Amino acid sequence: MDDANGILFHELDIVRMVVLENRINMENSVIVRASGDYIGMAVVDGQLTCVYNLGEREAELQVDQVLTESESQEAVMDRVKFQRIYQFARLNYTKGATSSKPVTPRFHDMDSGTSNTLLDLDPENVVFYVGGYPPNFKLPSRLKFSPYKGCIELDDLNENVLSLYNFKKTFNLNTTEVEPCRRRKEESDKNYFEGTGYARVPTQPNAPFPTFGQTIQTTVDKGLLFFAENQDRFISLNIEDGRLMVRYKLNSEPPKETGIGDTINNGRDHLIQIIIGKSQKVMRINVNFQNIKIEGEIFDFSTYYLGGIPIAIRERFNISTPAFRGCMKNLKKTSGVVRLNDTVGVTKKCSEDWKLVRSASFSRGGQLSFTNLNFPLPDHFQVSFGFQTFQPSGILLNHQTRTSNLQVTLEDGHIELSTRDSSGPIFKSPKTYMDGLLHYVSVISDNAGLRLLIDDQPLRNNQRLRTIPNAQQSLRLGGSNFEGCISNVFVQRLSQSPEVLDLASRSTKRDVSLGGCSLNRPPFLMLLRGSTRFHKAKTFNINQLLQDTPVASPRSMKLWQDAQSCPPSPRAQDSQGALRFGDGPTSHLLFKLPQEMLKPRSRFAVDIQTASSRGLVFFAGTENASMALYLSKGRLVFALRINGKKLRLKSKEKCNDRKWHTVTFGHDGGKGHLVVDGLRAREGSLPGNSTVSIRALIHLGSSPSGKPKNLPPNSFVGCLKNFQLDLKPLDTPSASFGVSSCLGGSLEKGIYFSQEGGHVVLANSVLLGPEFKLVFSIRPRSLTGILIHIGNQPGRHLCVYMEAGKVTASVDSGAGGTSTSVTPKQSLCDGQWHLVAVTIKQHILHLELDTDSSYTAGQLLFPPVSTQEPLHLGGVPANLTTLMLPVWKSYFGCLKNIQVNHIPVPVTEAIEVQGPVSLNGCPDH
Repeated sequence: MDDANGILFHELDIVRMVVLENRINMENSVIVRASGDYIGMAVVDGQLTCVYNLGEREAELQVDQVLTESESQEAVMDRVKFQRIYQFARLNYTKGATSSKPVTPRFHDMDSGTSNTLLDLDPENVVFYVGGYPPNFKLPSRLKFSPYKGCIELDDLNENVLSLYNFKKTFNLNTTEVEPCRRRKEESDKNYFEGTGYARVPTQPNAPFPTFGQTIQTTVDKGLLFFAENQDRFISLNIEDGRLMVRYKLNSEPPKETGIGDTINNGRDHLIQIIIGKSQKVMRINVNFQNIKIEGEIFDFSTYYLGGIPIAIRERFNISTPAFRGCMKNLKKTSGVVRLNDTVGVTKKCSEDWKLVRSASFSRGGQLSFTNLNFPLPDHFQVSFGFQTFQPSGILLNHQTRTSNLQVTLEDGHIELSTRDSSGPIFKSPKTYMDGLLHYVSVISDNAGLRLLIDDQPLRNNQRLRTIPNAQQSLRLGGSNFEGCISNVFVQRLSQSPEVLDLASRSTKRDVSLGGCSLNRPPFLMLLRGSTRFHKAKTFNINQLLQDTPVASPRSMKLWQDAQSCPPSPRAQDSQGALRFGDGPTSHLLFKLPQEMLKPRSRFAVDIQTASSRGLVFFAGTENASMALYLSKGRLVFALRINGKKLRLKSKEKCNDRKWHTVTFGHDGGKGHLVVDGLRAREGSLPGNSTVSIRALIHLGSSPSGKPKNLPPNSFVGCLKNFQLDLKPLDTPSASFGVSSCLGGSLEKGIYFSQEGGHVVLANSVLLGPEFKLVFSIRPRSLTGILIHIGNQPGRHLCVYMEAGKVTASVDSGAGGTSTSVTPKQSLCDGQWHLVAVTIKQHILHLELDTDSSYTAGQLLFPPVSTQEPLHLGGVPANLTTLMLPVWKSYFGCLKNIQVNHIPVPVTEAIEVQGPVSLNGCPDH
C-alpha cells in the first residue's frame, strides 16, 4: 500500500443504517455533508476512521483492524455498517466479509457528547460524495485526505436499496477503462422487498393447472403479496393484521374476501401456494399446509405481481394495502423457478436487519405496551421517539411503575411532560405539533437536570426525577385520543449498547399496525392522483434518505402540505421572525429570565425598525432601580437608574428612518454602553460606586406602571427581531400582549392573522337567530383554518371555516344542526379578496363564495333569546374545545369588511387579541 490515508464513507439519518462493502487498495472516500452537521469515514494509516458532527463537536472512532488488501481480479472486501441512533452511533466492521471465512464482526459504539440529537441537513446544501469530492468543496479538517483508489459497493441507505449506479454525477470515473473489482458472489435465492415497489412476473396464460409458490419472511402487519388481474376481475393475497387475507372478484358479483391460518408476520419462514384448477373451477390457497378452497371460474392472466402493484392498477381496483416489506425465496410458477428481472424496490440480498420494526400506526386510542426493558432511571435516562399526527390531544409515551410515572402527551397540539408527583406539566411547548409532519421528542435526565427536546430545541428544568426502582417497569406508546404514527423509539437501557427499540419485540398491542406509517389524512387526498412511487424506476432523493425521517416518507404527505398552504408571494418582504409593537398602548412581550442568566454584567442585542420619534423599547427593573432603552426625538437612549442616580447614553444618529438597525446595550456593574450598527460606542458610568443588577422580568414594548416617570408611557411603534442576552437568543416570551408579525411593506385595511396562530374576540356583539346574515372578505395564505365562529355553547353556534380550500358554514340551533360547503373553481391562493356570505332564512342555510353558492335545508329552530353571542375571528380559544368542530387550526391570512345583518362590525372594540394578530392592516401583496 503506497498511501494508507483516504476518505471512505458516510451516513445519514436517525437510527437508520447504511451498509457499505469496500475493498481498500490505497485510498477511499464517501462523504455526506450539510452546513455544520456531517458524517464521514476515512482510512488513516490503513485503518478505518469514522467521524460525525451533530452541530457542536466532532466524535471520532478508529477501528483497530487493518483493512484487507487484495487483487482487483479476486477482490476480498471488508464490510462496514454504520448506524446513528440520535446522538449515539454504532460501527459494525467485518474484515474479509466476502471471503469464504470472514472474521467475526466487531462492534464499536460512539457518543457525540453534545446536547444535539438530530442530524440537521439543509435541503438546499446537502451533498453525498462517494470516492472523492470536487476541488471546490471544503472538507471538514478531520477528513482532508486524497480521493479513493479502489472499489466500493453500497448496499442500502436507511433500509432503501442503494447502488452507486444511483449516482447523480460522476467525476473522473470511467468503468470501461478501469473495470470494477471482481469478487466472490454470495449465492442466495432470497429477495428483499423494501416496501415501496413490486416485481412483475410473466407466466403461461393457458396452463390447465397454474401453480404459484413463495416462502416469505416479514414482521409487518400489512402488505400485498400476490396480485393477478384481467379486466375487472382480480385475485389479491394480502397480509392484514399479521394474517393472510384473500380478496377476489371472479365474476360480476362484488369482491369477496376470506382469511386463512395463523399469524405469519413473526419473521419466520411461511410457505404460500396458489393452485388453480381451471376445468374444476376451483382455486386452492395453502399456507403452511393449511388451505382454503375458492370455487368459481378462474380467469386467465399472463402476468402477475409480487410484493406490490403499479399505481395505475391500485387506482383501477381501489387497492389501499401497502407494498410488502420483507423477504421472499423459493419463488416458483407453473413453468418452474421464477427469476425476478422486472422489479422496483427489490434487491437480491436479504439481511437480518430488515426484521427490526421501527414504526407503528395507531388508530384512535391504540396502544403499544412493553415490559422488562430494564430502564436505568432516574439519574441517567433518555427516551426519544418521532411522531406524526393531525390530532390535537392524546398520550404519546407513558413510563410507569407502582409508585411513579413519566408521561409525554399532546394537549391542544402542545407537547407536555409531567409526572405523577407534579401538580401540573413540568414542560409545555410554546408551539403546536399536530401538522402531520414528523417531529422528534427526547426526554433526558442527567447531571444537568431534566430536559425536553422537541426537534432538537431544548426546554430545560433543574428538577430531578424521583428514584424509580428497576423492577416492574412498563413503557406504553399511544393511548387516550392519540391517532397517528410513532417511530424510531430509543430507550437507554442498562448493560446495553444504544439501539433502536424493536416495536415487535416483547410488546402487546391494541389497534396498532406495525411496520409502517398510515395517517388518517383529510379526505381530499383520495382525489389526488399522480403518485410515481409505485410505477417508475426507482430514483433516490439523497436528502430525503439522509434526514431524520421515517422509512416510509409518503409523497401524499407533501401533497397534503401543498394543499394546506398557498405558495409564498414573490412580493413578500423578508421580515421573518420580526414582531410588530405599538398597535395598542399596552403592546409588549414579557420575559422571565432563569436564575443562571442573572449576572452582574449583561449584553443585550436587538434589531429595530421604526418610524416613531418616541416610545419605550426595553425595560427591566422597578421605579428605583432600572435599565431601559427608548426612543426620544428619533434617537435611541439607554438609561440606567439606581436610587435617584442616573446614566443616559444617546445615539448620535436618528434611527426612525424605517430601516433596520442593530442595537447592542448593557451594563457591567455601574457602567453602561450603547452601540448602534456597530459604530460609535457610547459609554458611561453611574455616579459614585453604584451598580445595577438585572431583574428576572424583562419587557419589550410597554412596561408596567411602576417605572420611572421620565420614561415614555407607551410602546414605540415598529418592529423588533433577534433579541439576545449575552449572545443567547431570547425567542420564547412568557407572555405576549398586542404583538403581531411584522409585515413589511405598505398596508391596507383589514386584520392580519399570522402563521403562528391567533384570534380576536368581540364580546356580546352578535344575535344569532332564525334570520341572520354574515358577510366578510378573505385573502388567505393557508387553505385550512377557522374564519369566523359565533357562540360559546355546543348547541348554539355558527362556524365558517376552510378545509383544504373548501369553505364550509356549519350551524347548530339547539334543535338540530346542518352545514353546507362551496368548493371554488379556482384556488383561493390567487392573492385576491374573496367575498363570503352566510344567510339563515326560513330554516335554510345559504353560503356564497364569490359567484359560487350552495344551500342546505334543516330544522334550524332557534329558541327565542335576547342574549348576544361573542364573535371569534380567525380561531377559537382553548376553552371552547368541547365544540365538535372538524377544523381547529387558526386562520392564516387577511380578513376585512365584517358585517352582521348589514351592520359593520368594529374590530377596534375587540376585548381580546390572542397571538400575533394585527388589527391595523394587511400587507398589500
